[in-house]
Amino acid sequence: MKCRWIYLAVAFLFVSTATAANDEPTTLAEVLRSARAYSPLVHAAAAQVREREADITRAQGAFDHRLEAGINSRLSGYYGGTAATATVTRPLKAMNAEAFASYRLGDGAFPVYDGGALTGTLGEARIGVALSLLRDREIDDRRYALARAEVEAQSQRHAFRAQLVSLQQQAYVAYTRWLIAQRLLEAYRELLAVAEQRGQALQRRVDRGDVAAFLLAENEQAILQRKALVVDATRQAGVAAETLSLYLRDADGRPRRPVYDPALAMPADDLDLLMLPLRELLERAFTRRPDIAIADLAREVATLERDLAQNEALPRLDLSLYASRDFGQRAAALRGTDSVADLRLSVPLERRQARGREAAAAARIEGLSERIRFLYEQAEVDLEVALLNVRATRDLEQVARQEYAAAQSLAVAEGRRFEAGLSDFFLLNQRERSIAEAALKRWQAHLDHQIALAGFHAASMNLEALGLGDDPALPPTPGGAT
Repeated sequence: MKCRWIYLAVAFLFVSTATAANDEPTTLAEVLRSARAYSPLVHAAAAQVREREADITRAQGAFDHRLEAGINSRLSGYYGGTAATATVTRPLKAMNAEAFASYRLGDGAFPVYDGGALTGTLGEARIGVALSLLRDREIDDRRYALARAEVEAQSQRHAFRAQLVSLQQQAYVAYTRWLIAQRLLEAYRELLAVAEQRGQALQRRVDRGDVAAFLLAENEQAILQRKALVVDATRQAGVAAETLSLYLRDADGRPRRPVYDPALAMPADDLDLLMLPLRELLERAFTRRPDIAIADLAREVATLERDLAQNEALPRLDLSLYASRDFGQRAAALRGTDSVADLRLSVPLERRQARGREAAAAARIEGLSERIRFLYEQAEVDLEVALLNVRATRDLEQVARQEYAAAQSLAVAEGRRFEAGLSDFFLLNQRERSIAEAALKRWQAHLDHQIALAGFHAASMNLEALGLGDDPALPPTPGGAT
């Protein structure tokens, strides 16, 4: 019974802690961290990276050791010899070389034309290397496949980074929309509360006979108009919260709704970053932009294809060097160590296929070079546009704040005049409606500025502001491996 109470207490503590954690106000940093760690899109992009990295392992298999063995036995006829062979081959990347070691045992009677099958009584050992001197010296199908797999894995990693940047930018904007929707809802609720409190005051004055009863009807109309604003703002805040839940997830990857607190705010503008020279911002963007890196790697693949085509046009000149020695008792001709050099030449008489592949690869390289130049120009334009948007929306937000403050001051002054009998309800209501309009402009301007900031962070590849490191690592696999 005592253990049962202990288990219940631990469970209660766990649930209480989890509930308290879920009740914490949702910050931008939390949303960015959650999207980065738990979004299915991130895990899908990471799976594609691992798929490409698996292709590297598969391409490396072309350089695995090989064991070949065979036996040849004459089962009938005049000769009755038997020969068995086992060879271990190790492919090497340099000069398309292959190192090999073999053991051969031949016994019995062999015809003269097959006399090489005969070995010493303990067999023959052979060791050597084969390599290419012209064709396949610098590149061949196996090295091309491996190099291409490595390049494509790098390209997929850059695509993974592009997915992360896009996702974090969307999460940044979704959080801003939700936070500003909550701010606008607060502003409309405050206006509704003012009208409701005024209605109570007017009711008392009507009961005393100080003012006409129609003022209550006018105020009721204002209350209904402001209730409609609150209802619509509540809807927009709910929609924004649901959208944000796509990026805000629990440890199991399930979407969860954000928790609002009036103290929440977007990070202040990094003025030092915005004031950096354009050239410095561009250099960082050039080195980090995934689209430029992917295009560079595509050009590298085309270069590999061109090199492979040029290789196919070369004559084949292969050299084999090996030494062999027989062991045991046998004829004198098998004694001693044999050292052999074997040089073979093959010249293609026509090279149209190779020339065609080389020309196609050269054209692809030229096209990719032009595309890369455009991407650099586009990156520069994107950054300049982003800076223009940030600066313009910051100025517009400042104007909207001032307009909102002026609307509040005028409404307060009009309220005092109304209380003193120097103004009418129509003018007062108009002043307060101006507050609602100014509040909408203010928060819309703030949203526009934050969207512009998110665009600037993406254009300048300011990964830190998007909750990413300089080189974002892959998330762990479901099995726990990275």
